[in-house]
Amino acid sequence: MLITPRPGVNRDNLLKALRSIHDEVFNVWSSGPQGAYKRLLAYLEWTSNAVRMLSNQVTSTDLERLVLTKRYELILSGVGTMTGTEMEVQRVVNGLVSLELQQRVDAFDQAIKVLDAQIKRWSLSGMFVLPDTTVYIEHEKKLEEADFGR
Repeated sequence: MLITPRPGVNRDNLLKALRSIHDEVFNVWSSGPQGAYKRLLAYLEWTSNAVRMLSNQVTSTDLERLVLTKRYELILSGVGTMTGTEMEVQRVVNGLVSLELQQRVDAFDQAIKVLDAQIKRWSLSGMFVLPDTTVYIEHEKKLEEADFGR
């Protein structure tokens, strides 16, 4: 998943933020046994923190793919009805929240890997050459055939 940083965003700071948010969602996902509603609230708290940290760094489309998913909206719309203590309610809520947390961990894993690869790719030392249009018009050889090393 390729992330689109907002103009002016420092890519290294964005990568740090993604790693921090990933660690937080992983901790919520892998936390020990607890009540379903408590886990649900921990997920919602993580979501709020993630949106706060990323909203000024990535596009709203990326924010929706990473954090504010359709399942998040579904969970949020039913948060008041998920307070039941019956085993069936607890199991369904835990399953729903666990699935969403697992997918958020995976999404952030992928986003971090792709962004890190892009940073490394574009940080290589070298020189980028962009010929002026006069090269296309006036040079005696085609661009592919010209030897600019001389």
